[in-house]
Amino acid sequence: MTASSGQSGVCSNAKCGHWNNEHNSYKCKETNCRKRWKVCQTGDHGVSGKYALCAKCPDHPAGGPDGFDDIIKLIFIGAL
Repeated sequence: MTASSGQSGVCSNAKCGHWNNEHNSYKCKETNCRKRWKVCQTGDHGVSGKYALCAKCPDHPAGGPDGFDDIIKLIFIGAL
């Protein structure tokens, strides 16, 4: 995973607060689902070296990016 996505603005997840440029979004793995997962990649959410999940697909909780079980789960604000 790499940051610098080019997205503007600030993350709307209140527990994150980093710039959207520091996030990547991933399409849900479920067939025909168009919702996205949003991962903050600053590694600065209270657990050193871990990325943070800022938004997930509410319909498919297992449809996240590879390795998402190793990601800190912040409060979920819904899909992108």
